[in-house]
Amino acid sequence: MKSISCVVGIAVVWVLLFQVNMSLFSYLKQTHYITWIFLPAGLRMVTILLFGEIAILGLFIGSLLSGFILGIALPTAIVLSLISAINPFISVNLTKHFLKIDDLLSNLSAVQLITLSLTSALFSGVCHNIYFYFMHMSKQPLVDTVGMFTGDFIGCLLLLYILSLTIKVIRKSVAS
Repeated sequence: MKSISCVVGIAVVWVLLFQVNMSLFSYLKQTHYITWIFLPAGLRMVTILLFGEIAILGLFIGSLLSGFILGIALPTAIVLSLISAINPFISVNLTKHFLKIDDLLSNLSAVQLITLSLTSALFSGVCHNIYFYFMHMSKQPLVDTVGMFTGDFIGCLLLLYILSLTIKVIRKSVAS
């Protein structure tokens, strides 16, 4: 039951954050699929760090629902949702392995968070745009890859900053 709640929670937060992102940053849209700031990229990384493989399903469902909201055809929505859900799991776990970050995240530093953000953005930008290229959905694959990388990286950093501020506020209110 706990796992189902986690999956549903991640999916709901994804859809809400996706909608907020589209409302706030629609003027930064490079293509139908690329925005120069993409907050849900940060959610991908954070949920994988906190919940591990169970987050994959929540990210997949949330991404799939967002695809439906945008009117994306089902086969494309499924592939993009798989990329959105599996890539952060691979990139976060590879980065954790090479940087020797433990599962409790007890030794997580700012530099490691930036590295996690960079690798997550790189994996996402490259894998999504390989798909776009082969499906003839991108006329400028390098430009689109850079755009998605940038949007995902900025989205990761912004979400991490917001979470950091939230944690500080909660700690202060608990301490007083």
